[in-house]
Amino acid sequence: MLKSKIRLASSIVVDIFLINLAFLCAYYTCKSLGLNLLESLKEVPIGFNQSPHLFLIVLLIVTGFRLSSFFVFKLYKPVWRYASVQEFLSLVGAVLVGTLALIFVLYIGNLSSAWILFLIDGLYNIVFIGLTKFSWRIVDDCRRKQVATPRTRVLIVGAGEAGVGVLRDLRNNPEKGYIPVGFIDDDLEKVGKSIQRLDVLGTTRELA
Repeated sequence: MLKSKIRLASSIVVDIFLINLAFLCAYYTCKSLGLNLLESLKEVPIGFNQSPHLFLIVLLIVTGFRLSSFFVFKLYKPVWRYASVQEFLSLVGAVLVGTLALIFVLYIGNLSSAWILFLIDGLYNIVFIGLTKFSWRIVDDCRRKQVATPRTRVLIVGAGEAGVGVLRDLRNNPEKGYIPVGFIDDDLEKVGKSIQRLDVLGTTRELA
């Protein structure tokens, strides 16, 4: 239990760092394009816009919105070494919701001209956090490919959901030593076609 809490806390700390890094990159990207968008905040008659720490205040707000969206989309539950397209879509969804929420706050405060800052910030978040979280999967895949094992060519009987699951498992675990070379299926409409880049070679009657 303690170990999982430590892992969660470390993940949050890493994400906070990456969120801040993404915002800094977005800010300086806009500035390099001649868009100092935070200056527009000083024109709004509210308290914090006069603060000498305006940048830090905005950074804290952005961090709060981003982390909240990550918790809403449950990004701290998956085991990222087994992450798939579904987890990537959850990450994109969390960043998108956080970005839209920040832009909505700008719209309420009549600061819609600064929306591009948070849009660029969202793109940087997808890149930085996506690479960090999926690095476990990338490293694990590279490690498995380097394992030298005897290779056995196999046919997968059944080109349905179960067969595709077997194919995915074989591809994700090359250390098992099996190389899928094709599907066998009695559905004549599938014969000659490919599923997950693997051809359906024929029916069970043609196995011999």
